[in-house]
Amino acid sequence: MAISILMVDYCSIEATLNYTDLCNERMKSSQQIQYFITDVSPDAKGWNYLQDKFGQKSEQQLDKYRLYEYDYKGKSIYCIPAYENMGYARGNNLAAKASKMLFPENHLLVSNNDILFEQDVDLDEVDELFSQHDYAVIGPDVIQHGQHLNPVYQNTENYYMFMIYLNTVLPKKIAPKLNKERWAFTGCFWFFNVKYFKQVDGFDEGTFMYFEEQIMEERMHAIGGKFHYLPQMKVIHDHSTKRQTTKAAIKYINIVHASGMHFVKTYLKPNPVKVGLSYVCFYLLMVPFVIERLIRDLIHINN
Repeated sequence: MAISILMVDYCSIEATLNYTDLCNERMKSSQQIQYFITDVSPDAKGWNYLQDKFGQKSEQQLDKYRLYEYDYKGKSIYCIPAYENMGYARGNNLAAKASKMLFPENHLLVSNNDILFEQDVDLDEVDELFSQHDYAVIGPDVIQHGQHLNPVYQNTENYYMFMIYLNTVLPKKIAPKLNKERWAFTGCFWFFNVKYFKQVDGFDEGTFMYFEEQIMEERMHAIGGKFHYLPQMKVIHDHSTKRQTTKAAIKYINIVHASGMHFVKTYLKPNPVKVGLSYVCFYLLMVPFVIERLIRDLIHINN
């Protein structure tokens, strides 16, 4: 069975195309790999680039969107211009819907475009694991800045509601109490058995970004879907670590909070009083969080 690679692109289409080249070079498969890109730039920058540079092979309706096929270096690239920054969950669900329409049996690889490979990736091995062991999700050893990101263990309710925000301001961070019997994989590179992905209706579109891993574990756990860690498969998440401005840091922490509270309220269903206290905790901690980052900005300017 073949694999469809799903990618969400925001103003980085050339990097995404370079990544497809790398996938063709380092991913080994007896079947043709299919590529689906959801362009989430508001002005459809990526789609316009493909229109200008490559020959359009086909065009068809996909719900309220249009799905375009391009010939890129002898392989088909499918692109859906969304004309809005719809985020990780909605963007990947839309790409998955396109894959399901054209290649309904294809398993799915949800990937960032900033992945590098230590060695070749055997997609036939992934397919065999899905078919013989009925795994729902498979994740490799993902390395980022020397740290091994997988598995992503589930945490306590209190961590998601309080400690994660306390740790943004505490000089000595509170170590989380991990549940090592419940885990998922980092969302930058993970494989899905298409059967199980359909059963859980893909990603929860109540989030824009963050907490996709915890939510997917809850959804798969509810239907008995099994996660399988594949440590011998190693990939590198070549993630940039630029210094955030105060404005960017505030935007980031608010997105994290919104997604985290959606996860907690929808899947963990805590006491409403605790939910209220969590909001109070977050907004109180925003004050020292903002002050700290303003000081950092002043130090950076003076230096």
